Amino acid sequence: KNTAQDSAFGKYGYIPHGWFVKSDMGALIESKEEYAGINKNDVFFDYEIQLFTNLGSHVLTQKGRISCTDKKYFKGDCVQNRRNFYIAWNMKSDKDRLVGTGAYISKLKSYVQLSKFGKKNKNDMSEMWGVRHNSTVIGASVEVLGKK
Repeated sequence: KNTAQDSAFGKYGYIPHGWFVKSDMGALIESKEEYAGINKNDVFFDYEIQLFTNLGSHVLTQKGRISCTDKKYFKGDCVQNRRNFYIAWNMKSDKDRLVGTGAYISKLKSYVQLSKFGKKNKNDMSEMWGVRHNSTVIGASVEVLGKK
């Protein structure tokens, strides 16, 4: 069984904090007849993740966009190759340094832009995450993993 979290564990040596976002663009396109002729180049998933210390100091802001025709996530077609997303944080700051042990506030804003039909599947969520390090933790940058 190869899931997004399994691959993240193999890459980082631990399961990174993150958000599982249910924004299947293919299912959304097929949800109404009026969406049937939509141009897939005009459909995309936008997200912004922000992290703060428990005292409110800014740690990280990262924005991203994934097109319905993205070859990495959908092999060029989000209707034929459907995915939701796991947006993982590797415990690094904007300065690409590991953050210290402690509590962090995570905020996620995301939506699917469905061509002329506007923003769908909007998310605006917050969570408190705890970080505890040992000296062997490996990290990279915030990463979105395709999830079936």
